[in-house]
Amino acid sequence: MGFLKNICLMAAMAVVAACSSAPMGGGIAPERAERAATNLPTAMPPMKTFASVRPAPIRQSNAAVAQSFLDLSFQLESGRALPVLSRFEGPITLRVTGPAPASLRPDLGRLLGRLRNEAGINIRQVASNEPASITIEAIPAGQLQKLVPQAACFVAPRISSW
Repeated sequence: MGFLKNICLMAAMAVVAACSSAPMGGGIAPERAERAATNLPTAMPPMKTFASVRPAPIRQSNAAVAQSFLDLSFQLESGRALPVLSRFEGPITLRVTGPAPASLRPDLGRLLGRLRNEAGINIRQVASNEPASITIEAIPAGQLQKLVPQAACFVAPRISSW
């Protein structure tokens, strides 16, 4: 029993020694520890908090927002009325034809990725010579401006060529 008591006493002393603040071989030298302690900030910066949010007052009713959506949905960019909305059944393919600017392909790739990932739309780009559900035909800006001076792009349902 005395042997077991001595082992327990030695283990307790080891735990107490490990918890003490005095460095034991391999610790920081006292002069270095003193220098490090003097470089510590004495006060913490104030805690960051979120500002209170004040929601904007409602400006339109839900019915008015829905009507605006329908008005915009049933018109082309030119202002011409659309009698129905287009709907795709199954996977959607898209092709780009014409002299596309260098920025079009990476921008389009990011857009298609977002449509796939965020909206769950099965859409992919195909080669310019393959049939596609959607065709983007890049044309020189001057050519577009001659016919539609106020437009940056032009959408024509069920038309695949300028």
